[in-house]
Amino acid sequence: MRIRTSAALFIALVTLASLASAEELLVTLDPQRTEIRFTLDATAHKVRGTAALLRGEIRLETDAGEINGEIVADARSAETGRKGRDEDMHEKVLESEIFPRIVLRPERLDGALARHGTSEATVTGRMEIHGDTHALDLPLTITIDGSHVTVTGSFVVPYVAWGMKDPSFFVFRVGKTVDVSVRAEGTIRTAGER
Repeated sequence: MRIRTSAALFIALVTLASLASAEELLVTLDPQRTEIRFTLDATAHKVRGTAALLRGEIRLETDAGEINGEIVADARSAETGRKGRDEDMHEKVLESEIFPRIVLRPERLDGALARHGTSEATVTGRMEIHGDTHALDLPLTITIDGSHVTVTGSFVVPYVAWGMKDPSFFVFRVGKTVDVSVRAEGTIRTAGER
């Protein structure tokens, strides 16, 4: 009887310990403290631009690496600083009036996430852009300081291969990919915290 009680108590403690370590975190990104920058090679120069984050909310189960949520950028906000070029980008390439949102839906986080300090991890997910969805791996540096989180990363969008128009014409040529870098800040809390 005593052995069975001790075994049951041991199993209960192990179960509670595993539940306690399986932490569910909620991350909310602040659009005002997030920078999305892009670079495109062009004839004799580089085109540089920015876009705005509309919202970002992510739910992460730390032990399993399960992650879900949405990070939404405003395609209509993309700008490079030249009116004619920006009009072409919106009308011919992004078609941002038809496809106003660019959405990243994370599905998996690979790498150990330190609850305090800096971690390196890769988010695997799907990006919805220009009316289609594409697989994407996004290497990230994540820094957590109390309830504050900073996330930085960069990735390549092969926009022509993904079905968007190549804006090259005559002798003016542009690259077939866009380099994107993101620096986002926000808050992190455990599920159930207010």
